[in-house]
Amino acid sequence: MTPNRPLFLSGWAGPPGLFPDLASEVYFLQPFIDGPEETIIPSLSGGPLLLAWSTGAHMVLKHTTTIFPLFAHIVLIAPFLAFTDGFPPRLLRRMQQGLAANQAATLAQFYRNCGIRQTAALVRQSPASQTETLYAGLDYLLRSQAPDQHRVPHGHVCLVLPQQDRIVPPKAAERVRRALPRASVRRPETGHYVPEPILNAIVHETTGSPLL
Repeated sequence: MTPNRPLFLSGWAGPPGLFPDLASEVYFLQPFIDGPEETIIPSLSGGPLLLAWSTGAHMVLKHTTTIFPLFAHIVLIAPFLAFTDGFPPRLLRRMQQGLAANQAATLAQFYRNCGIRQTAALVRQSPASQTETLYAGLDYLLRSQAPDQHRVPHGHVCLVLPQQDRIVPPKAAERVRRALPRASVRRPETGHYVPEPILNAIVHETTGSPLL
């Protein structure tokens, strides 16, 4: 990846088509599809801007000491310290069963829970060949925990905490805010998925330059 190009670390079942305009302007990585945490994190080698959504933001929160000093600006979108803070393990296991039985329907329901109305094209971007990888990603979310205290400087971090998030509820979002008390906060009136125009406006406000 080029050091001067912004980097976007997406979430579980978060293909480039979820953020098509941004994906054309950044180096785009999708957890589990492009590799597990163990290979994704070392690839975040630094640059002017890191954006991370959902599971991607969670991975960043697990490695703040390593990652935060590498980027001039960091925007964490719908982050969580533990996915199970707001999403019961039984529902994750039900999603795993759903992937095995009907992957398309399971992904469509997940996207709707994220606040996305048009799901068909997104579902097609996750073919059946990815079922095992997506299943393993849910295993990761069942057990993964980020620390709730971070001593690394983080004044250059912006937390985007959607007000209508059904995946990361207010209590779970507040845990992230308390963990990074010097980060700036934006609270868009969106669901777990934050549309590109809103993200672009936040990036413009945070960095002084729009991405789109």
